[in-house]
Amino acid sequence: MDRSGRSRQVGTKWGKLPRGVTIRKNKQSESIQINFTYKGVRCRELLSIPVSKSNIKFASNLLGEIHNCIARKTFDYVDYFPNSSKLKIFGTASKNANIKIYLNDYIDNCKKRGLSHTSIEGYEKCVNALTCFHDVLVTDLEARHILHYIESSKSGEKTIRNRLSVLRCALGKPITEGLIKINPVNQVKISLYIKKGIKTDARNQHEDVDQFTHNEVLSIYDYCKPDELNIIQFAFNTGVRPSEWAGLKWCDINFTQQQVHIVEAYMQGQTKGTKSKAGRRIIPLNEMAIMALMRQKELTYNDSDYVFLNRKGKPWNHDSFRKDRWRRILMQADVRYRYPYQMRHTFATKHISQGENLWKLSQWMGHSSPEMLFQHYGNFIEEYEREKSQKDTRKALNK
Repeated sequence: MDRSGRSRQVGTKWGKLPRGVTIRKNKQSESIQINFTYKGVRCRELLSIPVSKSNIKFASNLLGEIHNCIARKTFDYVDYFPNSSKLKIFGTASKNANIKIYLNDYIDNCKKRGLSHTSIEGYEKCVNALTCFHDVLVTDLEARHILHYIESSKSGEKTIRNRLSVLRCALGKPITEGLIKINPVNQVKISLYIKKGIKTDARNQHEDVDQFTHNEVLSIYDYCKPDELNIIQFAFNTGVRPSEWAGLKWCDINFTQQQVHIVEAYMQGQTKGTKSKAGRRIIPLNEMAIMALMRQKELTYNDSDYVFLNRKGKPWNHDSFRKDRWRRILMQADVRYRYPYQMRHTFATKHISQGENLWKLSQWMGHSSPEMLFQHYGNFIEEYEREKSQKDTRKALNK
């Protein structure tokens, strides 16, 4: 072996190997590897070609070409090895670099910046959905390509915007590197080419809101197992998001003051801050919510910091709860299926119909102002105001 600990491989079945060319062996196959130094860094790159005498000669010629380019200071690492991990050291700047390289680089940068697991996963989904751009050279991308993507996409407005937002951010680096001067995504006014989604009907009913009736809620309760009932009864009576009840801890509950502090959310095995821009919030606990928590206390209080646990004694993945439990419960209760998020909408519409102060309700829901309530529940608010006005009129006439 040489000083680096690698086999010299002078005597192989392929004969004496050229300098800088080695054969890497594993249990199932052999690969050709070339070795060279660039900017003081020892580089080893595997070639995706089978081992043969002609390919060993090819590797030797390739290595000679790389040495010549390095000597003439014209060598761009990404041109020869676009998928190499060494690009984290040498960068991706090259006229021959494709869009996928910069999309991947953007994801890596998001991880370094410490963005949440769910945010990164969302960005990765966007990258995977932009396959039509992956092989396009960054210097060849034009606004017409973006326009064609928008017009041919069958996705909704929000999805298209999210994907192009990731592409726009990824193209910031080649601008900085001087490869391109203008971000082609910025040259297309997306709103001119996307059919704007209208989420309210003629009655001002928001299509996302499909609340449960009182009788449906009671029927759902009847078909819950004890641990399921505690979760569902708590959710219906606090309006928390699914990820928030999953991330709830016993230290967040104040039984004396009958309040719950919503601080964290639990998603895909990780705890993070809540979605609410208003930050930490306090929700009053009514009798039904307290009953659910008292029953749950007997099940998990001595076993975990988390309130709601699955069969394995771990915090619930709320999506698994939806698939494994929620769907079955609604089917047995003969209640039309809606996503668990409708429990939150049910909480909101119930309090609006009872005349709850909208500022208080918006704070309980985690909104920075009542504006979101008007966007989602405008028809319920209008209906309440209309009924209240009619009652006030009748009272005035009866005096």
